[in-house]
Amino acid sequence: LSLYDNQGKWLGYMNAAGASVATGQQGIYQSYNKYVMLNGYYAIWNGFDWENSTSATSYKNKTLEARGIYYHFNGSSYLSLYDNQGKWLGYMNAAGASVATGQQGIYQSYNKYVMLKGDYAIWNGFDWAKSTSAAPYKNKTVQARGIYYHFNGASYLSLYDNQGKWIGYINENGIDYRPVHLFVMGHGDTDPGAVGNGTNERDFTRRELLPYLQKYANQLKNNHIIFYDTSRNLYKDTKSGDGLYDLYYGLSSITEIHLDAGIQNIVTGGHVIVHPGKSSYTQDLALASVIGKYNGIWRNTTSSAGLSYRTDLLNLNVSKKVDVSYRLVELGFITNKKDLALLRANLDKIAKEFVQVVTGETL
Repeated sequence: LSLYDNQGKWLGYMNAAGASVATGQQGIYQSYNKYVMLNGYYAIWNGFDWENSTSATSYKNKTLEARGIYYHFNGSSYLSLYDNQGKWLGYMNAAGASVATGQQGIYQSYNKYVMLKGDYAIWNGFDWAKSTSAAPYKNKTVQARGIYYHFNGASYLSLYDNQGKWIGYINENGIDYRPVHLFVMGHGDTDPGAVGNGTNERDFTRRELLPYLQKYANQLKNNHIIFYDTSRNLYKDTKSGDGLYDLYYGLSSITEIHLDAGIQNIVTGGHVIVHPGKSSYTQDLALASVIGKYNGIWRNTTSSAGLSYRTDLLNLNVSKKVDVSYRLVELGFITNKKDLALLRANLDKIAKEFVQVVTGETL
């Protein structure tokens, strides 16, 4: 045979025994038998005459079976695709697909907080050899960092607990996608925050306010609230490159709670600190209203309604950067006995109203 490539360049002579004759430019069908994920941007052809094609958009991120492959004269490779019912779909340029290691498909970043229903198994692998009951995780919120669109038609989430420990894979049908809101008790770890009147920010928010917030968070039906690890300090974690950078995925809002410090028994009142370019104004204003009702508004706020606009706080700026609703709530002055007394007398009411305002759910 006198051989030429697809640029018309002569290659040379070869014994015909070293070649097989194809019926057309597509070449000869070869067995492939791999699972692939489609990117949805390449047409699926009904034949190599290029007359009839189907959009691959509806198959984007889906896992299909490529049973065969053609190495076309034009330099491209074409996969012969089948769905999980064994139905032939057509031919597609292999550049529009990524090869998976198995029927599970290809891992894709997901990064959402999800609540488990507790009625689906949690799998240790896609060989289905070992599973764990999800019952202990019922109504618990975990982080789904990744997702697989399996050839069987189901989607599987890769789950992690709040310590970053991998839990396993679960069918997406075992997930409840209620909005998730994060509450953070300010300071923590070795940082006590502001100190006054026999207590400090770290201990007051965790020991005195947190139990009431948890009480009402547990009563929610259409939303879910999670609390940042009380042994940690969100500011320090974010500063080190973790913290908000790891947390914001899938959150509807973040509310961080603090206390101010000022001239002993003189400065009083609370306020809500927000970024001028990233404020959930209605919620933020409503939180300030709760503080005003039970403790009064600090006189030096940017807004008489109790909002203070800042651009010099780390978590405030990071939350704007990653585009998640965030506010820092200053309940009052820890250095003012009157403020502390009013807060302590109304912790139950404040917690209930905070939960209602943040979630929009009436308890």
